[in-house]
Amino acid sequence: MKTIYILILSLVMLAACSNDKEEAIENLTKQICNTLQKDNTPAGIQKAKEIYMNNFASKFDLTQKEQAEYLIKFRKCFANMGFSKQIKPLTKPVMGTVADYLTLKESNLLIALKNEQAPAFSVNMIFSGIKQYTDSNKLEVEGNITLFDNNKKKLVKYQIYPVPDFYLTMKKGSGDFKFTAYLDAIWYPYGKNPFDTAKTYLSMMQKAEYYKLLLEIKGKNQKNKKKNDDKKDEEILDNLQILSAPAN
Repeated sequence: MKTIYILILSLVMLAACSNDKEEAIENLTKQICNTLQKDNTPAGIQKAKEIYMNNFASKFDLTQKEQAEYLIKFRKCFANMGFSKQIKPLTKPVMGTVADYLTLKESNLLIALKNEQAPAFSVNMIFSGIKQYTDSNKLEVEGNITLFDNNKKKLVKYQIYPVPDFYLTMKKGSGDFKFTAYLDAIWYPYGKNPFDTAKTYLSMMQKAEYYKLLLEIKGKNQKNKKKNDDKKDEEILDNLQILSAPAN
């Protein structure tokens, strides 16, 4: 009987503790959302971290996995912190072999932070078709977007994963389509130091001033390179023949 009483008491205490955590995290989420909306800089994230550490992490004995389950609730705070940043092309809006067929309708792009399910930095682009792709070979595009700081020093590079609209517009040679390039997610609740990681990514996006969008038609560069290499080989061979020709 005594054992059953202790078990019931333990369950009651556990439920009460769980309720305390839920109530605490709900109140904390509101504070952190307000903090990030008022200050959407790395300093604001540091303030949010201190609120979390002082009002939750230090009050409950949690494993990293348990903490992550509560940290997930802050996703909406980061998604709605209202950060955006305009970036300019380093040279031409589109570089690479795709530039013969597609261009950007607006060369200045906007990095925005959104998506409550997985808050991440993204760039929306509107591409316009300018020339029809008539090559009978299979069309496959690959590329990347690189961000640079005010001194045009490289910050980071992201892969571009083309959607069907790329191919449809290139084959048509006209029309517009919207494309979103996803960069870094700002909030990793399962990471070791999610607040510090968020500060690092936000700081990098703050520094971004220029971009280079490189899009290549797979295989086309290799063909051009082979032609150029063959031409160089022919020139070298001609020069050798001239040098080795017998004098009259």
